[in-house]
Amino acid sequence: MVVVAKGGCEDVNFVRLTESLKNCVNVFSRIYITVSANDANLFRELMPMASVINFVSDGRMDSLDKLKPVTTSFDHPNKAQILTLVNCGTDPVKVIEYLGMDFTKTKLIRIPFFPEVQDAALLKTNPGEYPRIRDLFLEAYV
Repeated sequence: MVVVAKGGCEDVNFVRLTESLKNCVNVFSRIYITVSANDANLFRELMPMASVINFVSDGRMDSLDKLKPVTTSFDHPNKAQILTLVNCGTDPVKVIEYLGMDFTKTKLIRIPFFPEVQDAALLKTNPGEYPRIRDLFLEAYV
């Protein structure tokens, strides 16, 4: 199950979201919640429920600069960390160092450039419908 969280903790939908997630834990083996790096409050509220935190970036400086305050303040020794770099030409070791992440506690997933992803964005289709992309994500996250 994939959830995209929009709004903030004060939003009445947040209360419904957290209650729904508690019920869904019995049904789904994995629940992925996407939170913008700009929404630190929502991130802090959802953190206690998470077992794995996946930070995603394309390696551009503006993306890394938004992510850095979250990764440098991440102090949860019992939470697994994943750094997913999408179409990133920068050395991943340098990115991990820049973000202040611990090499020994961070799983790195590199997702290369796929024209199908741009096609899906242009055509407003689900990129998971492309077998090559679906296979890559299944290999990386399952």
